[in-house]
Amino acid sequence: RAKAAIDRIDVLRANPKRAEEWLEERANQPSRNDPHALAVEAYAAFTAGQHLRAAELYSKLIELEDGEATDEQLKNLAIALDRAKPGAESVEAIERALERLGSDTQLSLLLGKRLMGMGRPKEAIRHLEMAAASEDLTWSARYDLGLAQLESGNPRGAVKEFGALVARRPDDRGAIQNLAKAQVEAGMSEAALTTLERLERLAPREAEHWLARAAILQDLDRQGAAGALLKRACGLGVQEACR
Repeated sequence: RAKAAIDRIDVLRANPKRAEEWLEERANQPSRNDPHALAVEAYAAFTAGQHLRAAELYSKLIELEDGEATDEQLKNLAIALDRAKPGAESVEAIERALERLGSDTQLSLLLGKRLMGMGRPKEAIRHLEMAAASEDLTWSARYDLGLAQLESGNPRGAVKEFGALVARRPDDRGAIQNLAKAQVEAGMSEAALTTLERLERLAPREAEHWLARAAILQDLDRQGAAGALLKRACGLGVQEACR
């Protein structure tokens, strides 16, 4: 039965669209006390995006096996819980999987994001740095890492992260805005003015960056330059600059 279960999982792994069909076919076939059938059903539910069902099945499977689980089962349980019921329970599951696996950039990214969402940015940083080592996850990990640095009171660290992202994608407005914010918090006002000029070119009629540049100029006691900037913005149709 174990080999049959492994073979079935391999079939589903090769044909993910088959998972939902297989689950429907098994709708009235209970497998709650059969670990081999549970393993297949849990994987099928996970593959079909039925994450709450997958989490329940994996949890039951591990319970039946007296706490034993494969690396893949622990990882899939952690991901399923994170997607179905994010919070303390999913964080514990991710940490348990990482303890077994040693390292896993996908789980590190999930853990970093979840800790950020729970207001624990300093704890998130280490995990996001590990996730950033993966080329496939670099953008998302470094973006969240920049936010974590900002929230942790390290704006210069955020400047480093968002600066690298803007260099990689010069037209990404979110990265540019966060870079400017980090530069302001780091006391790099002139650099922030230059960064915000990028948004003037990308989104000339959006008020936020015009007003941000004007505020920086006013803080630098360059009232004339701030007034001229707002006048130019008003002429382009930015109504907020016309007040």
